[in-house]
Amino acid sequence: MKVRLALIAAVALALASGIQIVPPNEADAAAAEWRDAGSLLAPRAYGDAVPLRDGKILVLDGLDGSDDVVSSGAEIFDPRTGRAQPVSGRGSRIHSTITTLQDGRILVAGGSDRVGNAWRDEADVEIFDPRTRSWSEAKPLLTSRADHGAALLSDGRVLVAGGHRGVVFLDGVEIFDPARNTWTVVARLPKSRSQFSIATLLDGRVLVAGGFEDGQPSKTSVIYDPRTDIWSDGPELSVERALHATVALPNGDVLLVGGQRAAAGTAERYDFKRNAFVYAGTLSSPRMLPFAFALRDGRIVAGGGLPRPAQILDHFAPTATTEIYDRVANTWVPGPTLLEPIAFAGIVVDRDGAWLFGGAAEDEQPSARIQRFR
Repeated sequence: MKVRLALIAAVALALASGIQIVPPNEADAAAAEWRDAGSLLAPRAYGDAVPLRDGKILVLDGLDGSDDVVSSGAEIFDPRTGRAQPVSGRGSRIHSTITTLQDGRILVAGGSDRVGNAWRDEADVEIFDPRTRSWSEAKPLLTSRADHGAALLSDGRVLVAGGHRGVVFLDGVEIFDPARNTWTVVARLPKSRSQFSIATLLDGRVLVAGGFEDGQPSKTSVIYDPRTDIWSDGPELSVERALHATVALPNGDVLLVGGQRAAAGTAERYDFKRNAFVYAGTLSSPRMLPFAFALRDGRIVAGGGLPRPAQILDHFAPTATTEIYDRVANTWVPGPTLLEPIAFAGIVVDRDGAWLFGGAAEDEQPSARIQRFR
């Protein structure tokens, strides 16, 4: 099975703590590099990665070389030793949401699983406890869904919105309370939406932007207020933007990078203070399904993805190029080349740089490579 490009998540969300911004220049970009940092226990395309409080990294989900979910489930990578160890007790799937709870546990909700020769969108919810390295079942979602969005609210609850169930796009929203292990239905999205950007803003509201709205690429945004349980219209994006990357910035802004068609060569930023989307530079290369992340020194890196911004592709051939955003000049500077052209890799930022785990290489072949950006 070739993965459905119109129904795959394109959000690579990196939350960074804020310190002084260091604008990149050509010399900075030339000094940075991607290094070979070893291999995962299993190749993973469309997998994910999340940092744990002890410094290790949980890598989970994805497809293997047979277009099936990764049979080995999850693994924990230790940056200090460069080695990974398997984690039992859970299988794999794709297009789930993965949220770090306030107590450090990891909530994995929904997603698509392989059942026989077909894919099925699930309602299962599981929690990983890093202290015991074990999985436990939580109350399932009230609606099965994949390619949805999730946001940690300021009170510790988790909002899950939209997505799809099979070919049906969803507008339903529910909130998980980890203290009570319960899901509660809340106000619906104004329209069904899938593969969108989602971020909790500094004032506790939740921004949902772009993606596929009623099945079509969207330039709209909406904002949810958990205090009133009301969705309100947000500002419009400059262009219909889907299959893009998202970076939540420490000042409350949200950066959207690349996408399909007209959005592929540009970036724009949600300005929290102004409640507006503003131009964030022209990319050095068009990118659909790119990754993007914010380093702790303030630099923003984008790369990989597909250089052809078409919705339907006859050949899946990611690029190995990257670029770095200069927030002062509002421009993108060419960055170091990846060791392997990739899309849909798991990304984790740490104090010294970033890690990139696996991903989909040419012809959607899963990679086991670990790449290190410093």
